[in-house]
Amino acid sequence: MTEQLPVEATTARAYTLTIWGIALGILVFASGVVAWALAVGNAQLFKDGVDWVYDVALYGIAAIVFGRDARAERLAAMAIGAVMA
Repeated sequence: MTEQLPVEATTARAYTLTIWGIALGILVFASGVVAWALAVGNAQLFKDGVDWVYDVALYGIAAIVFGRDARAERLAAMAIGAVMA
């Protein structure tokens, strides 16, 4: 196992907020894409917009797991593998 380096609390908080912000930004963007696709009746654009949910899920998992122990990281890796499968 690799040794975890200590992370200053303010740095960890800033990183976590940044990851959540990215996830929220992707969610807002994807919602706009889906809304536009529905408005113009474009099925491919709708599919593309809905596919962004995977990115939101992956960033959410990263934000939740950051700073946790190795067991949590392994469980997150399994969850990410399931999402990507």
